[in-house]
Amino acid sequence: MVRLATRHIGLAHCAVEEGDTVFLLQGANVPVVLRKTEGADAWQLVGGAYVHGVMSGEEWDLTKCQLVHIA
Repeated sequence: MVRLATRHIGLAHCAVEEGDTVFLLQGANVPVVLRKTEGADAWQLVGGAYVHGVMSGEEWDLTKCQLVHIA
């Protein structure tokens, strides 16, 4: 079980650590947890997540979208 800085609660992969980030990826069916890789401008996929209140696109905002590299 996880609690986000936004006060949303949810369930995530057991490998999730404090400091990981939940992303809403365009075209993805569920939010994903990514971890910033050390020394690189990329992110590592930790796993999918269930976040109450965002599963049906409630938090999707195209103006906040940015390109990220997943390694």
